[in-house]
Amino acid sequence: MLLRNLGITELVLILALAVFVFGPGRIVELGADLGKGIRGFKEGLQGEDNGSIVETEDL
Repeated sequence: MLLRNLGITELVLILALAVFVFGPGRIVELGADLGKGIRGFKEGLQGEDNGSIVETEDL
């Protein structure tokens, strides 16, 4: 796989490039949005098992 060949140097370079392109403030927003999305996905999966519907707020 591709990710298996990435070392710490490559990961730091990718992170530095992302900060350069998006800016530090936007990186924080992207991380927060990604976390909310993952949390919503997990809650949705748990809601299916319980037979209940989990409502999410619109963005």
